[in-house]
Amino acid sequence: MLKRFMLLASGLTLLWCPSAFSHTAWFVPVESGLTDTAQYQIYFGGHEGKLEGYSAEKVKTISAIDVNGAPLTVWRTMDDDKMQIRAEGMPAMLLMHFDNGIYTRTAEGDSVNVPMSQVEDPISAVNAIKYHKTISLWTEVVTEAQGQPFEVVPMSGEAPKAGQPMKVKVLIDGLPAEDIEIGTGENTSETKTDADGMAMFTPASGFNKLWAGKRTPVKDNPDYTESSVEYLFTFNVE
Repeated sequence: MLKRFMLLASGLTLLWCPSAFSHTAWFVPVESGLTDTAQYQIYFGGHEGKLEGYSAEKVKTISAIDVNGAPLTVWRTMDDDKMQIRAEGMPAMLLMHFDNGIYTRTAEGDSVNVPMSQVEDPISAVNAIKYHKTISLWTEVVTEAQGQPFEVVPMSGEAPKAGQPMKVKVLIDGLPAEDIEIGTGENTSETKTDADGMAMFTPASGFNKLWAGKRTPVKDNPDYTESSVEYLFTFNVE
């Protein structure tokens, strides 16, 4: 049985709470008045509860998948410094790759969005990559990996229930990833994946977000000293 994604008013409030999201990108449904398309806006931010603008170039890929696993056509438009998308039909899930670029910390303590090689007296730099998945219809297709380089995959196609743990698997390049932090934000890691890439997450009623991430030191690179990959997996529990 398919359960349709509905973003309740309480869930929308949660999107703006300071602790709700780490520095990530995610989709928010937008009422379009159309029956044959689903419309979303891409939000970015989360540090100190603040949303941020971004350039269209940072949204690298967007895809929508229907209940049969087939890709749907997606259209993009920019409204000032935020992107809106329309997907044909009713997606079961939407995926995104958001590249926030390289942030270099200078000797003065400032952080600038350019590689170390372009900064005088750099201290360190982070290459910040974001991946995202929204589940809008729960069906068996959501249990299938979609080939994201860093991906969170639910192990059941049944809609989660509030207060009941659900199992997810984290994949890096399609392989189970061990010791990946799981939580509701980059500073609230609650558990780590096991040797099979598995972890448990207990959803609450309303809008849920599962964060996963990994930071890796990088040597002998003139542009950055650390790689940061974050994943935001969102869904609603009625």
